[in-house]
Amino acid sequence: MSGWQDSTIHVVLAADEKYAMPMSVVICSAAINCAADRLLRFHIIESGFSEESKQRVHSSLTGVRSGNARIDWYPATMKSIADLAIVHGHMNSLIYARLLIPRLLPPDVDWALYIDSDVVVEGDISEL
Repeated sequence: MSGWQDSTIHVVLAADEKYAMPMSVVICSAAINCAADRLLRFHIIESGFSEESKQRVHSSLTGVRSGNARIDWYPATMKSIADLAIVHGHMNSLIYARLLIPRLLPPDVDWALYIDSDVVVEGDISEL
């Protein structure tokens, strides 16, 4: 079983292709600042990511932390959130992707930290 009982920290992000670079910043800043003895597992709910962009995100992570971090990709089931209201014109249905977390993550994940794809992590998330 995963969660606070072991050393794995589960981090969930949601992004589409245009947020690939900012999301890489979140992942790298979390990885750099996290205690080295903690395992990091990033769960990315994605919409429209090319294989090339996924590879760039993976390369960014391995450039700052290798061995004890991994990324799992989950295609967003946009049909289930497509009818939810969008208040601002620059947003899309993916802003509701966090509602999909319980359906998408593996059953062995007891808890996860959701981080927006446009932040920089400046402290050790293992302290949370």
